[in-house]
Amino acid sequence: MSLYAIADLHLSFGTNKSMEIFGPHWTDYERRLKDNWNSKIRQNDTVLICGDISWVTYLKDALDDFKFLDSLNGRKIISKGNHDYWWSTLSKNKKFVESNFIHDILFLHNNSYRYLSHDNRNIAICGTRGWVYSDKNSQSIDRLTFERECRRLKISLDSINKQCDSIIVMLHYPPEGEIIEIINQYPVEICLFGHLHNLHPDIKINKRYDRYSKYGKPKYYLVAADFLNFDPKFLI
Repeated sequence: MSLYAIADLHLSFGTNKSMEIFGPHWTDYERRLKDNWNSKIRQNDTVLICGDISWVTYLKDALDDFKFLDSLNGRKIISKGNHDYWWSTLSKNKKFVESNFIHDILFLHNNSYRYLSHDNRNIAICGTRGWVYSDKNSQSIDRLTFERECRRLKISLDSINKQCDSIIVMLHYPPEGEIIEIINQYPVEICLFGHLHNLHPDIKINKRYDRYSKYGKPKYYLVAADFLNFDPKFLI
């Protein structure tokens, strides 16, 4: 029962928008992703996918992308990214996959999930999309959206109604400002994020967040698919 993470799959089986236009490192990325995924992930494993799942605009057009995800091993917990325009309410998303006989995809949206590790640690999976940080005094729409995402993160974290040993937070945008302040109010062990692309694989972006951690926790990990070379990151 291992736990993995990745973000920014940008699947386009339901629309004509391949990521290959963004550079040669995206060439044939769906096949590479599937080969890497199924070579190590088993059916009783869980993969956290932190947003930007599909390029389609409408939920009805996302079926081929969901079928691709469903063909990959393991349970998938997915959260929203800035390009997931198809994302609807939690109930509509669940009804869509269930009506198409897809059962291994769960949606993280104002809720939380449980993961029981091999050593019987009870770990809560929480999160939200996040947003671009703006100054506290700003009245811009970005500021309002950021505050809404802060509220959604707290709703997700507060939905844990039983004792847990630790928490993993899934974001799409890199955490900033009050998002980090909220994370520090809970026993978060790991914070995952994506959104950043075309970074050199040797860049130590995760190290930049060490100053926000106390006693080594939480650990912050960038899990954008191209940063991971389309190979899901092992967590637990």
